[in-house]
Amino acid sequence: MSLVELDRVSVHFSRGQRRTRSDTVHALDDVTLTINPGEVLGIVGESGCGKTTLGRVIVGLERPTSGEVVVRGVKRSRNQRPGANARNDGFQMVYQDAAGSLNPWKRIGWSIGEPLQNEGLGKTERRRRVTELLDQVGLPGQMIDRYPGELSGGQQQRAAIARALASKPRLIVLDEAVSSLDMSTQAQVLNLLKDLADQHPVNYVFISHDIAAVDFMSDRVAVMYLGKIVELQNSAKGTAPLLHPYSITLRSAVPVPDPVVERGRSRIVLTGPVASASDLPSGCRFHTRCPIAQPVCSEEEPVLTEHQLDTSVACHFAGEFEHLYRRSSNSKTQP
Repeated sequence: MSLVELDRVSVHFSRGQRRTRSDTVHALDDVTLTINPGEVLGIVGESGCGKTTLGRVIVGLERPTSGEVVVRGVKRSRNQRPGANARNDGFQMVYQDAAGSLNPWKRIGWSIGEPLQNEGLGKTERRRRVTELLDQVGLPGQMIDRYPGELSGGQQQRAAIARALASKPRLIVLDEAVSSLDMSTQAQVLNLLKDLADQHPVNYVFISHDIAAVDFMSDRVAVMYLGKIVELQNSAKGTAPLLHPYSITLRSAVPVPDPVVERGRSRIVLTGPVASASDLPSGCRFHTRCPIAQPVCSEEEPVLTEHQLDTSVACHFAGEFEHLYRRSSNSKTQP
């Protein structure tokens, strides 16, 4: 049984009271997705593509405008307040701004131990559990009595992860959880997350604009553009060839850690107007920037369809842009 299933989920926000087409922001449109037990699902795309909204829908912090969310075979109720859904399903979220998710007026031990208060544990037992969680995320025990402002960015992010683990969740959505960190700290946190996944029976949804980090972390990768999933790879670690022009462009931007190879390759640079989520183009949403767009692309919206090697793509000409990717990227980068 799948852990989470999204069936044609859409989320639209209104920017005004008239609710005209131009006032409606299409954060998600007709998204169908499955999260299986024991896997890490990566979601990648540029800012504004709907990644965070999708993560909030999965956790239960955002109600869909249309479509259904099924958690372990049970359809999620639309009547419960969003926070209750997250708690009842056993889901947690780790945000990009770790400092903003921790109470600046409370010590780290209080923030991490707050989810344990509902378990009826005494103060001594909660402190012991918090100390264990700090150790698991690589923080010294004395951090328990420090305030968030006394911690570095990497330490704050580790504390936020410890807080998410405190309630023993079934799934944790990591929303740009490492993007604000320097590269060396990013690598430490990513390796920590991998180690924690081996210690705890927890699923991750790893959201990032960095396709290299997503490849490193994920078993499956969903590429989003303007509220749609345009490519869904079911092969682990980004080893399957990319088929959508947007996915290929994203990976071409990843530097190769070999200076000779890096000097000899060319990055793909997109041109053309960037469409808006409140003023969507007809047909394929990427056609205004796509290097291989044809007239049919502006007339008919492609459907996410299964192609070779367990990869589903929403493109009329899937795979025809692949030769440019081979020129631009000769190996996969890991953090």
